[in-house]
Amino acid sequence: MTSKSNSPLVSRARKLMQSQPVPSSMSQPTSSAPNGSSPGPVEGTITKTAQSVPGPITSPSASSGSTTPTVPPSPPTLPDTLQLALDKLARTVISSSAKPQAPALTSWKPSAEWRRTNLCVPEHRHVSLKRMAEATEAFLRRAYYNIREPWTLLVLTGPPGTGKTYCAKRGFYWLAPANVRAWDRGYWKRPINVTWARWSRVIASPKEDLYEDLVRSDVVFLDDVGTEVDQFASGRPIEVLRALLEERHKRFTILTTNIAPADWDKRWDARVADRLIRHSLVIDTKGAPKLSGVSKE
Repeated sequence: MTSKSNSPLVSRARKLMQSQPVPSSMSQPTSSAPNGSSPGPVEGTITKTAQSVPGPITSPSASSGSTTPTVPPSPPTLPDTLQLALDKLARTVISSSAKPQAPALTSWKPSAEWRRTNLCVPEHRHVSLKRMAEATEAFLRRAYYNIREPWTLLVLTGPPGTGKTYCAKRGFYWLAPANVRAWDRGYWKRPINVTWARWSRVIASPKEDLYEDLVRSDVVFLDDVGTEVDQFASGRPIEVLRALLEERHKRFTILTTNIAPADWDKRWDARVADRLIRHSLVIDTKGAPKLSGVSKE
């Protein structure tokens, strides 16, 4: 009796167990084949194999043979836009900290507007006045950028009243305030020492302070060379001039004189004339009209 009454319950229990869903971790749901073949996966489900699911990297334990999962650290990465911004910032910092280089001489172009504003020489009145203004502009730029080739000595010669002292004075007024700016931009290792001197006063002074200032200065404007008076015919003015030109060889100097180049040997000597020509640019204002209303000061 007992076995007969229990048989329907057992079969019903088996049917209920078969109808219950099976967890995916144990097995995938399958459907029975109509022809009695092996069951396959239910349509619409995804089957995962052991090869398609990578597992964690395991390392053997030191105390037992069991393995513990270890995850390798991944390197930190930045978004592409942030990395590009950081690279650009680094390049900007490096370029701003580098010392600026002096531009090539071929990149300089004479500027009539700059000369008209700063030198105020009436270039339209004579071609020699234009050459004098252009040479003074080139000298000032060479001194500012500290470019010593191919010349550092500018000699302005010609008759009195043709604007030589005026042009040199205007150049001095432009360069003297720019000394700190040239040093700050890296063209000089320190602020430029710019000196203006009247040669007759240097010779007449009993002290050597003026001469020493001319020797030490980075840029010298020496006015009216040749107007000095040698009262005792000692030859001292010639010796001092020659020594100064030797000391200032390949150093920035503007020199104005009324002595024509053909008379340099007679006024001084061959050694002084050689120093005035060597490593220099000579501009002669012969033929230029006298400039009225132009003050030397």
